[in-house]
Amino acid sequence: MKPLDWFSALTLFECIVDDGQPREELFELRVIVVQAEDETSAREKAEAHARHGEPEYENADGGRVTWVLREVLTVEPLYLDAITDGDEVFSAYLGKGDAKAVRQILARRAS
Repeated sequence: MKPLDWFSALTLFECIVDDGQPREELFELRVIVVQAEDETSAREKAEAHARHGEPEYENADGGRVTWVLREVLTVEPLYLDAITDGDEVFSAYLGKGDAKAVRQILARRAS
């Protein structure tokens, strides 16, 4: 039997808050690493792991918070025999405008 390959899956979650207050939509990107026979199996496995990671909890205002998987955006092979400290598990090529937008998003997040 062939050993399983490593894949990186970029997933998109949406935060749903049920407290009756109007809110700006909030999303989260998560990278999930899975082992699978092929890309199709890796996508299915990533989706299953992501759905298992849809937490629900009560926020400080007493509202119910749920993180819902909206989409597995990408699944990419990692071409690694094993995952070790420092391994790259996700990358994306960006044009200048996209890079600027990412910087702005992350700067808002840090403040």
